[in-house]
Amino acid sequence: MKNRFSFFVILFSLFLGCGSNDPASSEPPPSTGEVYLSVNPSECAIPINGGVQNLTVISNTNWAVSSNAEWCVCSPQSGIAGSSSISVTSAANYTGAARSAELTFTADSVSKKCSISQDGEISLSVSPSEISIQADGTMQKITVTTNTDWTVSSNAEWCSCSPTSGTMGGGNVLITATANYTGTTRSAELTFTAGSTSKKCTVQQESTQMPSYVPNGYSLVWQDEFEGFRMPDTQKWWYETGAGGWGNHEIENYIAGFAGTDTCALIYGGSLKIMAKKVGSQVYSIRMNTSESWTYGYFEARLKLPSGRGTWPAFWMMPKNFTTWPGDGEIDIMEEVGFRPNWVSSSIHCNAYNHAIGTQKTAETFVATAESDFHVYAVEWTQDYIRGFVDGKQYFEFLNDNTENKNTWPFNAPFYLKLNLAWGGDWGGAQGVDESALPATYEIDYVRVYQKK
Repeated sequence: MKNRFSFFVILFSLFLGCGSNDPASSEPPPSTGEVYLSVNPSECAIPINGGVQNLTVISNTNWAVSSNAEWCVCSPQSGIAGSSSISVTSAANYTGAARSAELTFTADSVSKKCSISQDGEISLSVSPSEISIQADGTMQKITVTTNTDWTVSSNAEWCSCSPTSGTMGGGNVLITATANYTGTTRSAELTFTAGSTSKKCTVQQESTQMPSYVPNGYSLVWQDEFEGFRMPDTQKWWYETGAGGWGNHEIENYIAGFAGTDTCALIYGGSLKIMAKKVGSQVYSIRMNTSESWTYGYFEARLKLPSGRGTWPAFWMMPKNFTTWPGDGEIDIMEEVGFRPNWVSSSIHCNAYNHAIGTQKTAETFVATAESDFHVYAVEWTQDYIRGFVDGKQYFEFLNDNTENKNTWPFNAPFYLKLNLAWGGDWGGAQGVDESALPATYEIDYVRVYQKK
């Protein structure tokens, strides 16, 4: 009898070892005739952000677990004899109060409890709560401290935050403001949110006078400041409309301000917004021109460029009495394509110098914030030269060869100004288009024309 009893004990122990979920890291349950069940740990705390805790269950028979709270879930919910690891997953607790759950483990008639606790009181601090940014748009730092995930938003376009979100613990946020040329002090409110808790930070910015890049000897003869809430003034501007590629295999269909309910040229917030947007299978945009034309002068616009592969914004000039291209000339004050963000260029085209034969005269410069901030793009055109500028810095020059040959200098006749936002085309779409960039917005703060008396 004694030998037979020992044999069954050994056999039973082997059976329990084969049923373990994690035999390598577990200790076998006692090999007695009674049901054995242990849960370790029997208490645990989960952060307010939620997360996963691991428990170890040891039993000499099958077991199951249940939770008395929907926010606390166990996986797996049952197991076999041996040692098992289970995951206890809890959602984030944004209720504002601590909460607890009870897990009940059952193996036949034996049960064990495990208590799960989770803090619900959200802590959030923002320092400082008030900041002042210089008129020229310097950056300031704000420190966020919290015990959960957080976000921040600004109620003013001119004031931005980076990053706009973070995780438990907090971090530093850089606050950036564009230069304030409005003539008055302005303020913005930043809202930091963690769960159901929020904190405010006020941003103040003084105003300064906008720098003037106009060369000496020039006087203002024409301008559009794009104030109010309205469509562009059709006494000052006229639209070119239609699709067909415009000589560059462009994709957009230019409209006269709006098509149906889709507006693509609207003045609000102190600037003209030219928008390229997809409606059905069409991409609508704007190509608008000044009603007046000028021979020689200093021409400038303050622009913020759109972003995204496929965009092609431009500020340029064409001859009033146009008959042939490029024989009658073209002056490109500013162009940029979305696949080369922040690289802007200035060019001229004529019979002798144009991109169709690879002889165009052009130059480009990198403007780090061309797509996030306004910059002044200009050209000075005289009978001797054409020069391109960004924020008063010259980067392009084309000289009159004084041969009185229209093939090399057709720039002695009236030209008008043009604003447009193309989509795709030979240059804008040279690396394809990304339709997730639509709608894209090209902003024009003002357009001004100066001439010498």
